[in-house]
Amino acid sequence: SHVGIAGNEEADRLAKEALTSTHPTINKIPIPDYKAYSKRKILTSWNSEWHNLQNNKLHEIKAENKPWNPPYLINRKEQVSLTRLRIGHTNTTHIHLMKKENPPICVPCGCVMSVKHILTDCQTYSNIRAPLNLSSTLLSCLKDNDISPVLEFLRRTQIKI
Repeated sequence: SHVGIAGNEEADRLAKEALTSTHPTINKIPIPDYKAYSKRKILTSWNSEWHNLQNNKLHEIKAENKPWNPPYLINRKEQVSLTRLRIGHTNTTHIHLMKKENPPICVPCGCVMSVKHILTDCQTYSNIRAPLNLSSTLLSCLKDNDISPVLEFLRRTQIKI
């Protein structure tokens, strides 16, 4: 085998010992290694489930199952507004649930008021959206890269989020 090399001779000795031993040696896995392995397995399982879900509304605004990186240059009010837009639960679109009324209808467009409608489709806000180059999809509007057009849109429209 590996004559004269201390580490290799020790490995050979342990290998021979393992072959003849009736009691296998069980080495404990270090806790940090186990945690890292477990976390990877859980995230892999979660991602698989995420991509296979039917009727997942969040897919429309979030392609990957990864945490959003909060923009650090925005204040708390803007962060709350952005989160409400992302989950689709705003005062404008969901107040009817508290009041036990029918969903609000956008009068000029004749459709149910939703975050998607307000940010991408509504005729009322098209003149505000255009100069801001607000994307035509929720996925692009609400991604982490640059949320400043959405925040400026909220400032200009003064929509209650």
